[in-house]
Amino acid sequence: MNKTSLILLILIVGLATCFIYESGENYKTGTEESPDGRAAYRSAMRVHSQTPDKVKAATASIKSKLAKLTNHKDAGLSRWESLGPGQYAGRTRAIAFDPHDPTEIWVGGVSGGLWKSTDTGSSWTPKGLDIANLSVTSIIIHPTMPDTMYVSTGEGITALGAQGISDQIPFQSTPGAGIFRSFDGGDNWERVPSITDLNETFFLWVNKIVFDPLDPSKFYAVTSDRNTMGLGANGSAYIFENHGDSFSLLTFQGLGGAVDIEINHTDPTKIYIGYEDGLVKSQVVNNSITFSSQNNLGGFPASTGRVEIAINPSDPSIVYALCEGDLVNFGMLYKSSNNGLSWTDMNLIVEPFKNGGQVAGNQGWYDNTIWVDPLNADHIIIGGIEIWQSTDGGSSFSVISDATQYVNGLSAHADCHIAIEPSNYSLNNRALYFGTDGGIVKADDITATTETSGWEIKNGTTLNTTQFYAMDVAGTSINPIIIGGAQDNGTLMSSKDGTAWEHVLSGDGGYCAISRQDTTIRYATKQNGRIYVMSPLGLWIPFDTILTANFIAPIAIFPDDGTRLLAGGTDLQLLKYDPFVVGPANIRDVSPTVAVIGKNISAIDISPDGNKVVVGYTNGEVWIGTPGATWDWGTGPALNLFRPITSVAISPNDFDKIAISSGGYFDNNIWITADNGVTWVDRSDGIPALHVNKLLWHYQKSSWLYAGTDLGIFSTENNGQNWNVTPHFSINDGPVFSEITDMEWGPLAQALDAPNLYVATYGRGIWKSANGARSDIYFESLFPGQNLGTIRDPYRTIVDGEETQAHGQTWHVAGGVYGNSKPVVLDKRIGVINKTGSGNVIIGEN
Repeated sequence: MNKTSLILLILIVGLATCFIYESGENYKTGTEESPDGRAAYRSAMRVHSQTPDKVKAATASIKSKLAKLTNHKDAGLSRWESLGPGQYAGRTRAIAFDPHDPTEIWVGGVSGGLWKSTDTGSSWTPKGLDIANLSVTSIIIHPTMPDTMYVSTGEGITALGAQGISDQIPFQSTPGAGIFRSFDGGDNWERVPSITDLNETFFLWVNKIVFDPLDPSKFYAVTSDRNTMGLGANGSAYIFENHGDSFSLLTFQGLGGAVDIEINHTDPTKIYIGYEDGLVKSQVVNNSITFSSQNNLGGFPASTGRVEIAINPSDPSIVYALCEGDLVNFGMLYKSSNNGLSWTDMNLIVEPFKNGGQVAGNQGWYDNTIWVDPLNADHIIIGGIEIWQSTDGGSSFSVISDATQYVNGLSAHADCHIAIEPSNYSLNNRALYFGTDGGIVKADDITATTETSGWEIKNGTTLNTTQFYAMDVAGTSINPIIIGGAQDNGTLMSSKDGTAWEHVLSGDGGYCAISRQDTTIRYATKQNGRIYVMSPLGLWIPFDTILTANFIAPIAIFPDDGTRLLAGGTDLQLLKYDPFVVGPANIRDVSPTVAVIGKNISAIDISPDGNKVVVGYTNGEVWIGTPGATWDWGTGPALNLFRPITSVAISPNDFDKIAISSGGYFDNNIWITADNGVTWVDRSDGIPALHVNKLLWHYQKSSWLYAGTDLGIFSTENNGQNWNVTPHFSINDGPVFSEITDMEWGPLAQALDAPNLYVATYGRGIWKSANGARSDIYFESLFPGQNLGTIRDPYRTIVDGEETQAHGQTWHVAGGVYGNSKPVVLDKRIGVINKTGSGNVIIGEN
């Protein structure tokens, strides 16, 4: 058999293996794509410490630091550029239409903030910098004065929220900052005056807001009432009056968080509230509205799970309640024809919330919504993992989506959270929009939509709310290759520096790696330690599986040999790639310590020469090893922080210098050694008690280090002795208050003397610092080059350097005349640089 035939045979076997593997693990089901597993992993890495008081304190500290800055940008970080990938947007629970202009749509990402489209979803623009919170849960627009808008923040519907009702597990979603209002069409926002610092803790997680149907100067809000420690199993409903100037409590119930509220549009005294474990209904007694649980009354079930409600628009006496169900029923639908006085079990045969691979199998606490057609009372839509339709008033349902076809643009993404019609919904326009884990999708005619027809993805290319866990960047400086693993959007890849993206793997994507010697060798991971490799034909095939590993398990490629890979679970595995072998050519266990169930490897780094490896474990152990025929890990861990290790970083300029970060909202999360682990120093001063996800040394400056946290990037220029927050001046000037999950240097750009810094976020996609992280820039007024500011190609005018200035940066100004423009203010603490003459100016030191 010749070499070509052998390659073809191997590829055929690989494709068959891939087909069997993929067909056996439909990404919609199983623990491999589970919001339970995802949330448990994220919570565990933070040591269950992400409580509202700590998040608020860290946010306040950052805001205080920013307020003291003018044009101060640290460690060379300069302008930012968003790279998307907008078409693969992240989890979306909020959608609203301008009541007078249906081409204007507003959406909210649960960790991506507020966005606006003026062309029915073809393009999107971030809005709401004044909100200063990226967890948007609900949006309402005044029906007659569309410049008046309200936004609620804080995603109370999340895994350990719904699942921890009785266990009092700390709430592990990022808290919101209350309810905000705008009176100028969303350009400027303020928190409603009635929510003050004194009572803000009641509005950390506002799950939904709705207008009073007869008086839109009033609106209602339902909340999850976790306290500032993140504990509590209660939910409340409030009414806000005079556009939010005041509020009063309607009801408080111990049924978990309040997640939905619907109001009879002809009689606002008839109010229905859905809880994480029940239904609450209003009644008028002695001219006063009271509320009581309907569980086990009038035919309503005693145990419901999460309840979502829909009122028939044409006959509001008809009410539907879609219940999460239990271990036996993966979704239950109840109907009332008498304003909720009695209920009929519709005997829902389909199972909209069933996730077959989970132990409990029920996702109704997570993805759950119901909609009744305003034009046809018998037409009902329910959303769960898929989307289901009834044309007989709920007696029977059929599935109308196929989440496996989302990446082909043929259907909706999995996990439906909201269904809403546009403001011009009519017999001639039966469009319906859905918010999912993959952003926004439109059914062009919901009455004619099938599993793979009639769907249109409405993320455009600019709805940058993708939730990335990790990424890698390699290739050439002209078109760097980016591969990233994202929450419920699988593995996404760009071969053109973020200008175009493709979806290559489904499920929850994780760590990725690209060979520096041969960029056609690329690795990607899926949840629970499943590793894939790109074949010579560009097809992604299974490579290996780490049997016991974190939900997002780390891998690391050897910088000096892209065919060797380290993968971490309870063991550390050394894998060798060979295109002529299906799976690893060989596997070696090179673990530094005895495997223990529950103690998984959570971070790996390899020195540029491949002669040093550092690994961190979830129990806080850090091991430093030397690869070889027999790996030398010393006599024990070099450090034990007794908290999950989130990142290990070997300095590329001094391999004995290693930085470590541990998980949780604590004030000692960063440690550095300069002597290969003999001694360690806490280097967290200047960073508030905040979870750190990733550390990255500067590629050239040996004392510069960057820290990616849950609330943005910090940088140091003196080995962590002092840290400074990286400022932002507009919502597009970097990942504002975003969760930074990964940072990598891009390929060396020879013309710019430096690579760009790439940043992955959990909710705002991927960014790069467009001008790199250069320390020095140069000026020569008559230089006939490209005007790049480098020593080989300096700027011709002082103005050109204004946007690239950075703290500690040296400006080399050659003699000459630099134009007649007004003086350039580099920094208000420094003054004005002269436009003529020669010499050096060091920002921050003059």
